[in-house]
Amino acid sequence: MNFFFKSAVVAVAAFGCGLAGVIVQSFVPAFVEGARPTITAVVGLVSTLVSIVLGLLISSTYNSFNAQQSDLQVAASTLGH
Repeated sequence: MNFFFKSAVVAVAAFGCGLAGVIVQSFVPAFVEGARPTITAVVGLVSTLVSIVLGLLISSTYNSFNAQQSDLQVAASTLGH
């Protein structure tokens, strides 16, 4: 799979989870004490975890790109001699 496709899937999943949290929050009855802050906290936690995973995915992609670029430069320098 392509790295950009994986990133897009994670971004869509994060947006979907946030949207699901907002929808669930609107269905919680007003008489349930503490339910809305709990749902808000869980949505925030999930959003934070997804942003960390997305950051790690981008970092991994960048490191892979740098490794391939340095390998290409080494191969090109050996062909030049």
